Amino acid sequence: MMEINHLVFVLFATLALYCQAFVGRHHGIQLAGAKTMLTGKSKASNFRMMAGGNVPPLDDFEIGTESAVGRILLAGTNEYNHFLMKGTVLVVEQDENGAKGLLLDKQTAFLMGEMVPQFRGSVFRDNKLFTGGEQGPNSIVVLHARPDLPGARPVGGCGLALGGAQAAEEAVEHDGADPAGFKFLFNFVGFQPGQLEQQVAAGQWDVLVPGPGHVPYLLCQEHNDGMWSQLRNRLAALRSMSNKLDQ
Repeated sequence: MMEINHLVFVLFATLALYCQAFVGRHHGIQLAGAKTMLTGKSKASNFRMMAGGNVPPLDDFEIGTESAVGRILLAGTNEYNHFLMKGTVLVVEQDENGAKGLLLDKQTAFLMGEMVPQFRGSVFRDNKLFTGGEQGPNSIVVLHARPDLPGARPVGGCGLALGGAQAAEEAVEHDGADPAGFKFLFNFVGFQPGQLEQQVAAGQWDVLVPGPGHVPYLLCQEHNDGMWSQLRNRLAALRSMSNKLDQ
C-alpha cells in the first residue's frame, strides 16, 4: 500500500463521492471483451467500457447464500449510507477478525497522476482513482488479474488479485500489459467480527459468485455507476429462472 497523507485529497475524494451519490447519473456500460487479456496493445481495451447495456452472461456467475473472499456483495435497495448506497463490493478478506471489501463502482473525478506524486510519470498516471470505502489508513491498493506478479495475492478464486504495484508497472512497461487492467482504490469497507455474516443473513446484502468471464467487467475503468443496477437486474433474472425450475 502507498500511504497518502494529504488531507486535501481526503476532502476532495469525499466531496467527489458525495456529488456522485446525489447527482444520480446512471450510465450503462458495455463489456468490451469476454476474456481477460492483460498483454498486447489494441485500440479497444477489454477493461475500458462504453455506454450500453451488455453485461457478462447469466451462466457465468451464481447466486451465493453466504459471503466469502472473492464474492460480490450488492447493497440492499434500502441502503442509504452515501458510500454504500447502490454499491457493489468485492470481499477481499474475511476471517474471525472481521471482513474487508472494496467498492468497485465509486469512481472519483481524479487521476492517479493528479493525486499521487510518484505516479505523475508512471504508466498508470491516467488511471482513474476509485473510492474503495470510507475506512482505512488513507492508502491505495491496486486490483488486477495478475496473481503471478511479485507482491500480489489472489482474492479467493474469482480470478482477481491485490497488490504488487511496482511489479504491475514493470509488466506494463516491459511485457505490454494493459494499464487499464489495473484498478486503483482508496480505502475499504470494513466489518467487525461476525458483522458481515449477520448483515447478509438479515438481507442487507445480496451475494453473487463471479466467474472468470467477469474479470474485465469488475476491473472496468470507465464511469460505471450502473454496475449495481445491472447486477441487480441479473440477480432478479437468475432468481426468476430458479423459481421456474422449481415449479
